[in-house]
Amino acid sequence: MNPRSNRQTKPTTVAMAILLSSLHTATPTAAQPPPQKPRMTASLAPTDLALGKSLARPRTTGSLLIFSAFKDGNWDIFTWDMNPKHAPQQRTDTPFDESAPSLAPDHSFCAFSTVDGRLWRLSLDPDAVPQQLPFASDQNFDMQPAVSPDNIAVLLATSLDRASDDTDLIVYDTVSKSFRPRLTLLSYQHDPTWAPDGRHAAFAHLQGRLQTGRPISEIWVMRTDAPWARQLTLLDAFSVSPAWSPNSRSIAFASNRGGHFDIWLVDPNTRAFRNLTKHTAADTDPVFAPDSRSILFVSTRGGHLGLWKQDLSATGAKPVTPFGDGDAIPCKDPDWR
Repeated sequence: MNPRSNRQTKPTTVAMAILLSSLHTATPTAAQPPPQKPRMTASLAPTDLALGKSLARPRTTGSLLIFSAFKDGNWDIFTWDMNPKHAPQQRTDTPFDESAPSLAPDHSFCAFSTVDGRLWRLSLDPDAVPQQLPFASDQNFDMQPAVSPDNIAVLLATSLDRASDDTDLIVYDTVSKSFRPRLTLLSYQHDPTWAPDGRHAAFAHLQGRLQTGRPISEIWVMRTDAPWARQLTLLDAFSVSPAWSPNSRSIAFASNRGGHFDIWLVDPNTRAFRNLTKHTAADTDPVFAPDSRSILFVSTRGGHLGLWKQDLSATGAKPVTPFGDGDAIPCKDPDWR
């Protein structure tokens, strides 16, 4: 990868919420489109494809975890087969920070972002060289890629206006090398995650509370092939980082509904939700195990950013240490396939 000179960084989601003092809140209907640009409507109903119906996927052997680790002075991408006897494999090694990796379901490649707003596709073959994906907007700042269940498309957040943090979601087709129609909503859309059906996705939508103007973030569900979306949670809190379970039954996310960030679960069809973790530390960035029976997440319980795992049918989480017990290397951005 060639060195990049543009080191302009994007604020983190939580820091961004503190900085924003006023946000647009209402999503116009089709009858009252805003003058500046057309916005999505809720008039287009989903197809008869039920939420969560799984696509046929290429067969893989075993599971693979991909994550970012702060090793040797910056954030790099690593993969790990979850075997304590095996060391993680380092996939990037540059002077720049790489983060938000998304693993292809067939384990053939990953997509990730760099601090200068670029997205990259990296084959997991030995000695592979990252290839930059095209920018989705003239702002030249894209982030948070998510590889589709069929390995073909990448769903990403793209900046439309850095000054106001207006971002949209868009799908890039790696076969046709073209972008699909953009999902446009007011304000900041982020943290996209694909549904197993390949036609839906969940994301976090940052907005302002009408009564106080205080920034909040709720989880929404969208179609990836048509301009349709609906709000899924109504927790009046800061809910981010959704992750769809492989069996389609739940979406995990992080929320400060209880006063600090914990992991929550919501049923995408009934909207019933429950609180999975309850800890004074910050629990964020959940991802489901391939069998949907447990969740891996990032937590500060160990005094630094680390990976933790909790079964859905149990209480209490256990640390996951890719680099060995006692090695306090910060880890984040897990994706488990």
